[in-house]
Amino acid sequence: MNVAYQFKKYFPIISTTLFVGLIILFVARTYLTKPQFISSAIHEDISVIALVLEKIDHDCSILSFEHSRNFVDFLNITAFVGSRVGSINLAYPKNWNGSYLRNNPTVQEKFYEVVKAKDGLFVIPGVGVKLPNGKTIGKEIKIDENVNVSPMLNDGGFLTFENQKLGAQLKFKIGDWNKPVKIQNKKMENISNLLKEFNEAMPFTENEKKDLNI
Repeated sequence: MNVAYQFKKYFPIISTTLFVGLIILFVARTYLTKPQFISSAIHEDISVIALVLEKIDHDCSILSFEHSRNFVDFLNITAFVGSRVGSINLAYPKNWNGSYLRNNPTVQEKFYEVVKAKDGLFVIPGVGVKLPNGKTIGKEIKIDENVNVSPMLNDGGFLTFENQKLGAQLKFKIGDWNKPVKIQNKKMENISNLLKEFNEAMPFTENEKKDLNI
């Protein structure tokens, strides 16, 4: 009876202590894992954007990007008039198979960008985005057509964080008029499947970003 009385007496203190401990643990876990989550989210977004642009090039042949910095804000467009969509010019706009993504990925409420560098075209977070390594695009990381970006993607580079690349080079050829092949090859089939999976997972990823204010 005495044990039961003691338990009842101290139960509010014990339960409150446990509750506060769980809150502290949750806050600490969120704080410690946030940089890793941000880098993973950026890496995944950029990888998907690069795949979408490769598929668009396969479908429509990308002739050029209009600007030195090009917002990736057109991947959810279903139809358009002319040969230009967003900041890209297409050789075969009628082959557009959008929307390619349900929503255009963003980080810190900014669109990703395709930038022209000395060593090619790269997908990176937009100007003003603070990366998990503490560097900010447009501040510590300034990219133009006189800058080589590839070294920034090497281990320890400005566009990396704990072995995660925070940018990607577009590997396909820009400016060719080759007529798209009607029959999808295995690579394009794999890309389509990956984009389908990404679109299905996007609402959950966006909710996680909002929870962490990313």
